[in-house]
This record gives sequence, structure tokens and C-alpha cells, in this order.
Amino acid sequence: MPFTKLGLTKPLLEGVQAMGYGDPTPVQLRAIPPALAGRDVIASAQTGTGKTAAFALPALQKLGSHGKLRCLVLEPTRELAMQVEETRAEACPLAVAERHRPATSRLLISMGSRQR
Repeated sequence: MPFTKLGLTKPLLEGVQAMGYGDPTPVQLRAIPPALAGRDVIASAQTGTGKTAAFALPALQKLGSHGKLRCLVLEPTRELAMQVEETRAEACPLAVAERHRPATSRLLISMGSRQR
């Protein structure tokens, strides 16, 4: 099933194409439709299977019609936080372009103690 059948808006589909994605991965096929429907999604898959886009694309779409864009994403590692920010930076400009609104984000990384 192509991304065009998952219910994403045209700007996000253009972002997907610009990012070089072909067909959705299995985790994207199973996560994007329920996320767009407003259901909670938990996914577990190997590295490189498209989990970031599986949650970021629906989040961008849902927030695009929500007035001011607001989303908080918490990640357990600096590397994963940077990956999520890179994906957002690639997809978000196209997602908000049709609404003529600027998009900003902040990547905050805590370097504090991790004592348990």
C-alpha cells in the first residue's frame, strides 16, 4: 500500500516524497492510520524501520489543523532526539507551507546525572 492510501495530506505526501521515501514500511503501515484516527500507538521494531516517521507524520498532520502547532517529544538518548528533530525539519516545512505559518522547534538535551 503506498503512502497516498494512508490518509496523509498532500503537503505531507510531498514531504515524504522529498525525503526519498518509497513505500511505507510495515511499522508505518500499521501505525499511521490509527494515529491519524486519534488512537494511541505503541510500536516496537528494529533500527531503520521508519518508526520516527510513523509517529511524526501523523503528529504533524493532526497538529497542522490545531491552531498553533504544539508537540512534545521525549526521547531516551541524544542520538534519537537528534534523529527525530532531523525528520521533523525535513517534513515540517512542507506540512505547514499551505497554511502560511512559520514552524519552529527546539531540541533540548539534558546532560545531567543519570543516577538511579
